[in-house]
Amino acid sequence: MSLDLSTVTALGVPVDPSIDTNPPVMPRGSTPGLLRRPITSGTSNAPSVDDIVTDPPHSTRGQLPVPTVSPPPNTSPTENVWEFMRESRRRADRASSKADIGTHRPTMPQLTPLLELLNSGASGGALFDAFEPLRLDVKKPVVCRVQMDTGSYTNTIDEGKAMKAVLFDTNQKSLEPSLAEIVQCHRDVANQNLTWGLASFEAMDRLVGVSFAIPVSRDGTKVNFTMSSPHVMDGFYLDIVDFVHDRVSERFLWEVLAAIGAPPIAGTYTQVSAAYGTKGSRYRLSFNDNHPPPPFVCNGRLLDEIVFLGKCHRIYGRGWYNHRKGFQRVDLDIAAKENAIAQPFTLSPSPLHARPAGVNKRQCVPPPTLPRWTRVPRGHGAVSRSGASASPQRPWQSPNMFDALREHIVVTPTQLVDSSTNNMLILPSILPVPDSPRTLPSNTYIDGTKPDGQSVTRATVSLDLMLEEFALLDSHVAAAKSAFTTMCSQPAASTSAFNLVDLVTTGAADRIQSLLSKHPMEFGLQVRSLASSTPVMLLHLTRLRMLCRWMRTTWGPSTPFATLYHNVFNHAYSIHALGLDITSVVRSSSLDEYHSDDVSDATVLLSHESESILALAEMLLGSLAPCYYAHDVALNAATSGPVFALPARSGDRYLASSTLCTVLLHSTLGTPIRKALCDLLQRARATLTDRGSADSEDSAVASTLADWVSNVDIMVALDQAFALPITPFCQVMFDSSTMSLTHGSLEDLWTDTVTPTTG
Repeated sequence: MSLDLSTVTALGVPVDPSIDTNPPVMPRGSTPGLLRRPITSGTSNAPSVDDIVTDPPHSTRGQLPVPTVSPPPNTSPTENVWEFMRESRRRADRASSKADIGTHRPTMPQLTPLLELLNSGASGGALFDAFEPLRLDVKKPVVCRVQMDTGSYTNTIDEGKAMKAVLFDTNQKSLEPSLAEIVQCHRDVANQNLTWGLASFEAMDRLVGVSFAIPVSRDGTKVNFTMSSPHVMDGFYLDIVDFVHDRVSERFLWEVLAAIGAPPIAGTYTQVSAAYGTKGSRYRLSFNDNHPPPPFVCNGRLLDEIVFLGKCHRIYGRGWYNHRKGFQRVDLDIAAKENAIAQPFTLSPSPLHARPAGVNKRQCVPPPTLPRWTRVPRGHGAVSRSGASASPQRPWQSPNMFDALREHIVVTPTQLVDSSTNNMLILPSILPVPDSPRTLPSNTYIDGTKPDGQSVTRATVSLDLMLEEFALLDSHVAAAKSAFTTMCSQPAASTSAFNLVDLVTTGAADRIQSLLSKHPMEFGLQVRSLASSTPVMLLHLTRLRMLCRWMRTTWGPSTPFATLYHNVFNHAYSIHALGLDITSVVRSSSLDEYHSDDVSDATVLLSHESESILALAEMLLGSLAPCYYAHDVALNAATSGPVFALPARSGDRYLASSTLCTVLLHSTLGTPIRKALCDLLQRARATLTDRGSADSEDSAVASTLADWVSNVDIMVALDQAFALPITPFCQVMFDSSTMSLTHGSLEDLWTDTVTPTTG
């Protein structure tokens, strides 16, 4: 039946009363029908409605609407009815594509069977299977991927708008089968690209090299991006600075990295001449993953240094940025020894040659014996409570101190663990750097505070004296390793030179500190024994030590602890009153609290809570890493900063809270010490839980131990938010006039006199 052209609507479209004149709209995802005969110009050969054949409706999940082309200009329905119908269909498809991408919720009738399963107590897998037919996303697996390098536009691109631009806004009809194979769109902010998951390799071959206009802003601005196939070296890479080694050493590096779980797939220099083969000194290792390998991640951030063949190299991984924290490093030389990988014997030759013998050759004369530490008179570099340095200004360390130190030696912690007893010892591994400079730079020093008679004074040490102390430290490390081996090989002695329970009961706080310095390994065994047998004594030990630290900071080492305790609390020491006395002095004080500046973060840490963690951490540091705890130079190398001390009896010293906080959070010792601290507290809690006692004291102790475990995580979070200002000028101590706690400055301790105490 032909159309009656005499029947014309207001728009000029021929209308037959018996025929639905609305142009058929193609369902989303269907393909256009076939014509039974070609269309010619003129009205005599115009196709009838019966001549138009469309595909039957079918499921459109996983299929895409056909991109349409613009109609020819000046097309009138009276001239070409089929072109008008195609244009109407194209407009309908565009209108439907606006609502095609988004969140599609099933209707309530569709969800009724699922809700019935939920009420019947069905499993999660059964609920998932029931919801699966209601989903609109395809089930095709992703077998390959293509990407668009979007660069700085990645953060502003919306995935939904990008999908619409690729699926609906293209006019290339030949890409329809390939677009139907797109399974997933992923905006990869870390790698600055858009990744498209495809269901077939044929689609990847057709889409590579095709450009699409992607919206990059809210105002609709579009930028053309080209799809490309990903390269295996587009993932994580690591740049090693100042890498001057031969091919044998590079092969050794690959062997070590593969042994520790980070095998590289490529190693090239970033600057290489293709014509001459000349290379630079920045060596780039590529890995077969977009994420950094676990050996190069510590404390949630990338490492900053590696030790390789006795030399310390700065490294910059992909995505590295300055955290304004201490450097973290991994010692690949130690890893090679642990995995029994022999080092190459061809090291880089030294540029210095032996001097020919002659009559005027200088004779080797031993240097004169110099004091290890030189006292800094008061006023040189004095710092006020506000942190402003007095004139003349003297920094705590020279800017080139630790860079110069790393040119000569590299100090890294080594853990010794006995498998039968789980005893652990942390020792400094001191490795000399080959090809180190023959001369030392001038004006390299680091200051700190050290016990000096009845007070604490500021002292300084130069680089040459620090290197001499490290040479002496080697003998202490060997002695500690031998003592640890002997302790692990022999059965536990039934008798001991001291008993921590008795010392805590009698309040011998000064004796406890002395034993920690003289018998660190046995001290650590008894501390771990308290956690397994009497957790309440572990709590009393920590509180007693914390209280003694506060008193010694204010009144120095001259007065016995029992006298100081009586002067503060007006009664003699009693273990039963220790908890109440500390609670009363904390409540009567106005100590600052630590909290994040982020209004959405309500994390708060009280000063005395952080002091409890630091007091317990000091005992673990002294017992697990005695060579670090007893030698300031080892702590200097671990923290890359000065060491501050608090006075103690018998010429001993405590570590200031600022130094302990740096060791716990910013040093290479932080991770093992924090782990040992949390394990100790968890063991004490487990002991109380296994007892199943309803005693109120045990419940209070268990609650306190649980709070301490969470406080460790809070300290880490606050430190990462730069909201934990534990500095030498914010030390918790007693106010001698009010007998309450306050935040004081260690500047007041750098004198030759001690504030007297009454009684």
